[in-house]
Amino acid sequence: MAATAVHPAVVVGGGRMGQALLSMGPPGADVLVGRGEKVPDDAPGPILVCTRNDDLDAVLEATPKSRWRADLVFFQNGMLDPWFESKGLVDANQVLAYFAVLKVGEPPVDGITDTNPEGLTAAFGSWAPAVAARLQNGGLTCKVLEKEAFQKQMLEKLIWISAFMLVGARHPGATVGAVEKEYRSEVASLIAELASAAAAERGLTFDEGIEERLCAYSRAVAHFPNAFKWRNGWFYSLTEKALAEGKSDPCPLHTAWLKEIKSGLKSLSEPGDCSLDKNPGKSTHPVTPFLLLICSSVSSVIGQEARPLFRWKSTLSPANGGDQPSSPLLSWSPAKPTCSWSGIRCDAAGHVAEISLPGAVLHGMLGALSFAAFPALTKLNLAGNNITGAIPANATGLTYLDLSGNSLSGEIPNTLPAMVRGVRYLSSNRLRGPMPRWLSAMREMRGFDVSNNKLTGAIHPDLFTNWPEITSFHAQTNSLAGGIPPEISNATKLQSLLLYNNRLYGQIPVEVAD
Repeated sequence: MAATAVHPAVVVGGGRMGQALLSMGPPGADVLVGRGEKVPDDAPGPILVCTRNDDLDAVLEATPKSRWRADLVFFQNGMLDPWFESKGLVDANQVLAYFAVLKVGEPPVDGITDTNPEGLTAAFGSWAPAVAARLQNGGLTCKVLEKEAFQKQMLEKLIWISAFMLVGARHPGATVGAVEKEYRSEVASLIAELASAAAAERGLTFDEGIEERLCAYSRAVAHFPNAFKWRNGWFYSLTEKALAEGKSDPCPLHTAWLKEIKSGLKSLSEPGDCSLDKNPGKSTHPVTPFLLLICSSVSSVIGQEARPLFRWKSTLSPANGGDQPSSPLLSWSPAKPTCSWSGIRCDAAGHVAEISLPGAVLHGMLGALSFAAFPALTKLNLAGNNITGAIPANATGLTYLDLSGNSLSGEIPNTLPAMVRGVRYLSSNRLRGPMPRWLSAMREMRGFDVSNNKLTGAIHPDLFTNWPEITSFHAQTNSLAGGIPPEISNATKLQSLLLYNNRLYGQIPVEVAD
C-alpha cells in the first residue's frame, strides 16, 4: 500500500503541540493561526486544532462555517461529545494524542507501551489518514480507527486520567508510577467501576485487559506527577443523573473518594474553597457541562499566604487542552514551602514579594486572587497568558505590573496610582475607555505600555509634566484622538515613544522631532 502524502494544513494554536505539528508538515506549506486570528477560507488541507478546550468556541467563530464539518480536526482530550452535539459536529475529525511535548522545540515522546507496542495515538474521520501520515513523518505512531473503536479508546483515556488523578489525590505526592506500583488495588477497583459505568452509558463493550493497558501506559509516563487537569466531571454527571432518576449510583467508589477529598480539604481551608460544582448544568466549559472543580488534596496545614494562592490556583486552567507536566503550578504543593514554588519569590521575612508566571498557559480571572493577603507583594508578572475580566482595584504597593498579552477588559481602574509606582505594562488586551488623567499621579512611572487595546480620548499633557522618570511611552494601536501635547518636552528621560495607529492629528511637536 502506498504511503499517504503529508498534506499542507492550517495549525490553530502555536503552543507545544502546534509547533510540533508544524515541524512534521511539508516545509513552508503549513499556515499557523494564533489566538484571535481568522482561519483562511482558501488554505488547503485539514485545520488542526490544538488549543485549550475552553478556546474551542472562539476557534469556531474564527473558522469559515463551510469548513467546520469537513476540515476541523480536534486534538483535545476529555469528553467533547456534548460540545460536538451542541455545535452539530457529531462526526467531527478527532485525534487522541498519547504523545507528549514537554517544551517547545523538543521532540515528542510517543505513547508506546509494553502492551501496545504499536502505539496508542489514534485518529478518526475523513482526515485521519492525513493526520497519521503527518505524525508518522515526525517519527510517531498513529492508528486510523472507525468511530466505535475510537470512542472506546477515547473513553479508556478518560478513565485513565480520572482514576489515576483521584487515587493520586488520596496519596499526596505520589507520581503516576507510584500509583500504579503502590496503590494498584485502589486504581484497579476504580478503573473497573468507571469502565462499567461508561460501557452502560454508551452501550459498548471494552476489549479485555483494560486495567493492564491503562497501567502499562502509567508505567510509560511513570515520572509524571498526578497533577493533570481534573476530568472526572463526566463520571460525576452519571452519578447525578442516576440519583435524580431514583436509581443507584453507577460510580459509588468514585463518588465516595471525591467526597472524601472534599471533606479533607474543608478541614484545612476556608469554607467554600473546594467543592463539587453545585450547578453543573450552567457550566460554560466546552469539554462537558458537568465540569468538576476540585482542589488538589493536601497533607499539611496551608500557610496564611499559601491559602489564597491555592484558592486562586483552583480557579485557573493551567493545561493547554491536555496533560501539561511542565506547568509551573505543579510545584504549588502544601508539602513544599511556599517560597520554593515556581513563580513565587519571597522577601527576607518569608512573605510573598513576587508572583511571576509569564507564558504559563493560565486561563482564569485575576479578580479571584486576594491581593490583601500579600502585604509584601511588589511585583506581579502574568504576561502572555489568557487572564480575563477586569483589572482588580484592590492591589496596592506594586512597583512592577505586567499584564500584557492577556484578554483583560473594561476600563483602567482609578485606583491604579495606588497600585503601581514604577513600571506598568497592559499592552495587547481589550481595555477600553479614555486614558485617565489621574494616571499623572503615578509620579514614579518609568515604563508605560497600553498599546494594542481599545482606548479612546486624548493624551493628557499632565502625564509628561508629572512623569519626570518616564523612559518609554507606548500607546500605539488604539483609538486615541487629538494632538501630541508639547509638554512632552518635560519628559527629558524619554527614549521610546510609540503612538502610531491612532487618530492623532495636528503637527508633531518640535520636542519630539529633536
